[in-house]
Amino acid sequence: MDRATFFAIMGAFPTGVGVVTTLDAQRQPRGLTTNAVCSVSAEPPLMLVCVDKHSNTLPALEHSKKFVVNYLSAGRGELANLFASKEPDKFEHVAWRPADNGMPLLHVDSLAHAECNVVQEIDAGDHVVLMAEVVAGQPPAPGTHPLMYFRRTYGTWHD
Repeated sequence: MDRATFFAIMGAFPTGVGVVTTLDAQRQPRGLTTNAVCSVSAEPPLMLVCVDKHSNTLPALEHSKKFVVNYLSAGRGELANLFASKEPDKFEHVAWRPADNGMPLLHVDSLAHAECNVVQEIDAGDHVVLMAEVVAGQPPAPGTHPLMYFRRTYGTWHD
């Protein structure tokens, strides 16, 4: 299958948008945008995140073995684009604080988050699948709306 067709097919599935954040070996915050995230198991609570092998954040994820998935609020497409870029200091103008697991929490721009500890790393083509146990987090408050991604554009959920 050609790459363009594959992306067009995958783009037909509307998803939420998350920013995966962690700390590198020098305790500097690192992060990336993803929509390749999903729940795996309730007992134990497991989820997975798929990360491009060329991601500048992957070495930090492999070092810390911990991360936060920050589910972005509606209207935060510019932030999603920033974390999808190769910008060297993505956190320069972004509000964050340490989550309970010590990893960066984008508390201003997220409607929910999951704090995770990596339990398994799986090689998967040009990506690495990080299987992680969800150890803490916060669900969305009533009336909040997520940033959504469909056919390579951002939108939101309407009640």
